[in-house]
Amino acid sequence: MKFVRKIVVILFVQPLLLPSISVAQEASQTPDFSELSQSYQAKNYTVAFNIAQNLFEQWAGEPRYDYLYAKTAIKLQKYDEAVFALERVVVNWPTHFGARYLLGIAYTKQHNFEKAINTFNQLLTQPLEQETQAKIDSLIASIDKQKQAVQNKVESKLYLKAGHDSNVNSGAMDDRVIIGNLPVLLDPKSVQQADSYQQANYALAANWHIDQYQNVRARLHLAGHRHNEQSEFDRNQLAMNVSIENRHARFSYAYGAKMGVMTLDSRTYQKDIGGMANVHYYPLSHVGILFNANVIKQSNERDDDLSSLVYSANAGVSYLRPRWSIRVLAGFSSQQADNEDAQYYSRTNTQLALSYLYKLTHTVVASFNCDYKDINYEDINPVFLQSRDEQLVTAQLGLSYYLSDTWQVNTALSYTEKDSSITLYSYQRKEWHLGVAYAF
Repeated sequence: MKFVRKIVVILFVQPLLLPSISVAQEASQTPDFSELSQSYQAKNYTVAFNIAQNLFEQWAGEPRYDYLYAKTAIKLQKYDEAVFALERVVVNWPTHFGARYLLGIAYTKQHNFEKAINTFNQLLTQPLEQETQAKIDSLIASIDKQKQAVQNKVESKLYLKAGHDSNVNSGAMDDRVIIGNLPVLLDPKSVQQADSYQQANYALAANWHIDQYQNVRARLHLAGHRHNEQSEFDRNQLAMNVSIENRHARFSYAYGAKMGVMTLDSRTYQKDIGGMANVHYYPLSHVGILFNANVIKQSNERDDDLSSLVYSANAGVSYLRPRWSIRVLAGFSSQQADNEDAQYYSRTNTQLALSYLYKLTHTVVASFNCDYKDINYEDINPVFLQSRDEQLVTAQLGLSYYLSDTWQVNTALSYTEKDSSITLYSYQRKEWHLGVAYAF
């Protein structure tokens, strides 16, 4: 009889229970994204993203979850995460307009312009209202402009300026080109001298677009500086660098090599060669954090005692608004003389710098820059038999007027003051210049 009862349960009772069991299991698997949705609607995007991450293992691949996850990620500028989620949505739900639209936006933010344009073109195959279609057409045109802007290109700029320098050689034995600790106290060239000057500059910037993340950049700068009377301070400079830049949604980094050559009074004075690296991180769209590092080998062609190895690093924060921007930097550098007998030239610098730009009109931009350096030499000066410590302060006010996309006029007034423990190295300088630039 027991066997018969089991047969009855299997054949008649269990089939009646199966639907209710199935419904209960289905109910337990019904997605509940209300907490995630409410946090998103309340604009608590960080909270919403944390909730979405907790649900990832269970619901990744479910279109409604993926769409909410991607919308939250985009608000936090996590475009890589958004793309992965939205690509799943359009595979599982090809007609989901919102997902495909946001996918085009996310591709654009990644600088994956080809995929962005293709995605928006796919939207245009769907029946759309005229206003929506016009909006998408406008987006495609805008992306195409961005695509052209980052593609392989070479830009040049020619800049000519004339000005006046109140202290061409920066006072006794200490011009902008280091001339070393030589006992020239009686040399009339060692005293402060004012002079007018002219300067010609040429800059070249080349970019080669490798993919949506990577670019190769090359920069070249040539400058010729001529004085009206103090020709011994005439100089020419060449500087160039090549770097590989990697850009992502919220950060970028670059590394490369740089070199430079300077002539003084028609003869080679100094050669530089070294490496550089920088990192930029953008926690918010208008806030940037940056870090730069350089290692430079300086070879002085006229005095081996002045050859050295320079290590430098700085970090800063920038803040950008529609009409103005500000950047604050703090840095440190160590310059070590190559020769053991020239350690009086070795020094360390600590630096604070501030840069501020303000757009007065759509064609006129004002700028203010100031820089403070604390300079400490590591050994006793062999001429004055005492240690040398200095504070250097520079401030500059500038005004630029953009006549067109290619023509620019600017002027600047700067003031420099060095206070040295060895009085002979202290000086003040005022400079003014007026220049015109042409970009092509």
